[in-house]
Amino acid sequence: MLKKSILVLMLFLLYLSAFACGDSEKDVRKDLEENIFESSTAPTDTFVHTHKFSDATCDKGQSCICGETQGEPLGHDYVEATCTEKATCSRCGESYGKPLGHEGGEATCTEKAICSRCGKSYGEPLRHDYAEATYTAPQTCTRCGKTIGEKLKLSTSCGMLLCTGYDGSDCYELVANQIDGYPDSTFEFGVIKNNEWLVEMSSNCPFINENGWWKGAKYGNNPGKFKYINAGCFYYSHNDGIGLFEMIYKPETGKYFEVSGLVSFTMFKTEFGEVDYSKLCNDKSEFLARINDGHYTFSYINLNTGETKAIPLKLHVNNNQDIGLLSDGLFYAYGGSNFTGTDYWGFFDLNGNQIIDLTQYDTTDLKDYQFRNGKYTITCKNNSGVKFNITFDTSGNIISQEKAEN
Repeated sequence: MLKKSILVLMLFLLYLSAFACGDSEKDVRKDLEENIFESSTAPTDTFVHTHKFSDATCDKGQSCICGETQGEPLGHDYVEATCTEKATCSRCGESYGKPLGHEGGEATCTEKAICSRCGKSYGEPLRHDYAEATYTAPQTCTRCGKTIGEKLKLSTSCGMLLCTGYDGSDCYELVANQIDGYPDSTFEFGVIKNNEWLVEMSSNCPFINENGWWKGAKYGNNPGKFKYINAGCFYYSHNDGIGLFEMIYKPETGKYFEVSGLVSFTMFKTEFGEVDYSKLCNDKSEFLARINDGHYTFSYINLNTGETKAIPLKLHVNNNQDIGLLSDGLFYAYGGSNFTGTDYWGFFDLNGNQIIDLTQYDTTDLKDYQFRNGKYTITCKNNSGVKFNITFDTSGNIISQEKAEN
C-alpha cells in the first residue's frame, strides 16, 4: 500500500513538472504511460524514466523535465546596433549596449544634417546669421550668403542730396558735401547710380569753379538749382541777379555744356505754364541751345559724343516752345524768317533745311515733337474746321491722312 501511494505521488509530481516545462497535457500523459509499468499492482515492477531534452537556448543547454541537462548554451547571435537601436539578439530578442547615434553630414541654415550612416536627418537647422546691411550689400547671411532687405542708401552718407531721377530702371542721385563753413564754403560732389558710385566725391567737377564754389554763385554755400532731366543727364542753373548761368552734364561720359549771358537752353512748358525739365534733352542726350540776339540762332549739342554744331537758321520766336526736341535728326521750329519775312513752321534738319512743311496746317495744339518709329502724327483742322490726323515720315512724305474725332 505504501508503495502504491509513493508511486501515485511521484506521478503527480512528474505531471506538475511537465507543465512547468511547457509540455502539453497530451505529451505529459504519453510520457507517463511510457515511464510506468502497465500493471501498477505488481509489487515487483520497477519505475523507468526516459529523458526528453528541450532545445538549447542562448543562455542554457538542453534540459529534461526531470532537471537533467546536456550540451552547451547556444550563446547570443547579436545583430549590430544602429544609429537609434541597441545591438539585439536575433534568437531571443535580448539587447545590449547603446545605439550608435547619428554622425556625419552638415546642417545648413534651413536643413538638418543628414546622417552618413543611415541617411536620416537629425539635429536642427543652423538658421541664418545675418550681418548688418552696408552701403554695398544688404543684410547677408554669413553662412549661406542669402540676403534680405536692401543696401543702405549711399546718399544718406552725404551731406546733401541735390536731386534724383530715373532712366528706365536706373536711378541717378546727385549728392554733395560742404567742406568748410560759411562764408568761405567749398564743396565736393558725386553721382550715384543704382546705389553705387558713378562719380566719387570730388571738388574737381563741372559744377564747381576753381575756388570750390558752385559756378554762377556769389557765395559758395548756395548750390543753385539742380534737376535730373533725361538719359542720365543733370541740369544746373544759377541766377545771380545779373544773368543766368546754365549747364547740362552727363556723368557717364564726363561731357557737359554750359551757357550764360545771351545764350540759353530751349525750355518747354506744360499747359499749366510749368517748365518740363525732362524735355531739355532727348533719349540720345541731344539738345539745343540758342543765342538771343533778336533773331534766334541755334546750336546742336550731343553729350554722348561731345559734338556741337551751329544750325544755320535764324527764326523769330516768341517763346521756348517754338523749338521742338530733336528726334530722328529733326527738330520742330515755328517762327518768321529774317530773310523772307514769311512765317513758317515745320521740321528742320541740323543744316537748317526744312524737311516737313507744316505752314498750311493749324498746329496750335501741337504738344509732342517726337517721331515714333520714324513716323510723326499731327492733329490739325482744314479750312472748314474739320480735324484730321496726318502722319509723316522723316522725309516729309505724308503716310496717311485720316479724319479725327472732334
